Amino acid sequence: MTFILPQKIVCGSFLRTKGNIMLKIAKFGGTSLATAEQMKKVRDIINADMSRRIIVPSAPGKAHKDDVKITDLLLMIHEKVKMNQSFDNEWDRIVSRFQTMIKDLNLDIDLSSELKTTKDKILSGAGEDYIVSRGEAINGRILAALLGAEFVEAGDVIIINSSGKVHPSSYEKVLSRCSDSGKRYVIPGFYGKNEEGEIRTLSRGGSDVTGAVAANALSADLYENWTDVSGFMMTDPRIIPEAATIQQITYQELRDLAYMGAGVLHDEAIFPVQEKGIPINIRNTNRPLDDGTLILPSRDSSTQKICGISGVKGFTAFTIKKAMRNADLSLSRKIVELFESHDILAEHILSGIDTVTVVVKENGLELKKDKIIEGLKALEVDEVKVDDKMSLVAMVGNGMKFLPNLMTDLFSSLAAEGVTLRMIDFGSSDQNIIIGVDEADHNKAIKGIYKSIPSK
Repeated sequence: MTFILPQKIVCGSFLRTKGNIMLKIAKFGGTSLATAEQMKKVRDIINADMSRRIIVPSAPGKAHKDDVKITDLLLMIHEKVKMNQSFDNEWDRIVSRFQTMIKDLNLDIDLSSELKTTKDKILSGAGEDYIVSRGEAINGRILAALLGAEFVEAGDVIIINSSGKVHPSSYEKVLSRCSDSGKRYVIPGFYGKNEEGEIRTLSRGGSDVTGAVAANALSADLYENWTDVSGFMMTDPRIIPEAATIQQITYQELRDLAYMGAGVLHDEAIFPVQEKGIPINIRNTNRPLDDGTLILPSRDSSTQKICGISGVKGFTAFTIKKAMRNADLSLSRKIVELFESHDILAEHILSGIDTVTVVVKENGLELKKDKIIEGLKALEVDEVKVDDKMSLVAMVGNGMKFLPNLMTDLFSSLAAEGVTLRMIDFGSSDQNIIIGVDEADHNKAIKGIYKSIPSK
């Protein structure tokens, strides 16, 4: 059978046409697949739209507040194996979760042989990647049975290189394996194989990447990422409970927000879809009628000039002072090279006539700080000043260039919250402003910025 569908996708103001056959990749996160009831919601969502032809599941998440994710149970098993301890309790919990799900879904499948094989391999010394990938592998078989879909072993189509990234050969493998437009396929997320044929995993949350690879491989019209939220919020709702939902955001705006701590989508999931201009739709499994957030190559910023605010704590600023620094052609390079020699990334570099400030993450810095200060002083500078416990907060939006009063409103709003600025960086584009504040002022800074934004 061939799926004959409407000739266009209309997503807000975004319109994409592709003949008369539409193709969507749908990835479902762990909360969407945690129980049989959640699985039924997923089934109904998929069956409501026949263009959802490639399905990428994660491992089951928490079935309730006090539960443990399947992947975390598998990690516990790995740790116990390393210490030659029994992992029967964790294994029994995993088997019980999957068997209960199969029973509650009334599925006529028997995974006892696969579960036994998995346990035998663990006892025989299987590596961490194999162990933690079994949540997706087994859950994928259950979902395929529920949907009447064809199961595709991820290791057959997703090749992961020595750097832990997806190898480009994966695109051709996915396309070749899932080319029948009359079939629905389930590809487990998060893992694949290396070029030697051994199971390898992506970083945590890597199922997002698997879905993006499938979207690229099949030149999909839309990549849906189903989770437990109705899209991205403009900022952390724990700080701003009334935060509005972002309706549309560009790939680059999302990258800027993700760098500053906003996390709903895996960082590396952007690049495969961006390459082909495929939009991503963040959707809520529990509220499937909500529009969610659309991630697009570009957007009309006239209605939503600022799309989000995000912040992260844990930065240190090194300010190096040297008279006539602006005439020293090599000083800035030497400073950056010094940090590089200690495996510390210079996250932000700000310069004045006689100063250079380098902002770095505090994580991993403590044991290297004295050596770095010593190295900076050896560059014959006049002074080295170190400021710890700094928070960086970013305002992102490609429409901020159309707000002539932006800085006035921003400074006034921050002052009203009692926030003192320690740094401001306009970055290398016109779509983000980053401020540095004391960690104690982190939440107040986000509140102040949010209040300064017109037409949220």
